[in-house]
Amino acid sequence: MLKRATSFHADVEAGRWAIVTRHGRRQWEVIVESDADAKALVVVTAYPIEGK
Repeated sequence: MLKRATSFHADVEAGRWAIVTRHGRRQWEVIVESDADAKALVVVTAYPIEGK
């Protein structure tokens, strides 16, 4: 899902990012944050963007 990302922007929560992507012919937003200790990107949640 993330390999089809089209854009990203800062989330309302500090340290998180919203990634806009496509999945199943719908546009989705995936909220992620960095885990520096684990050197990983953590997916917090994902949801379809209605009307797009």
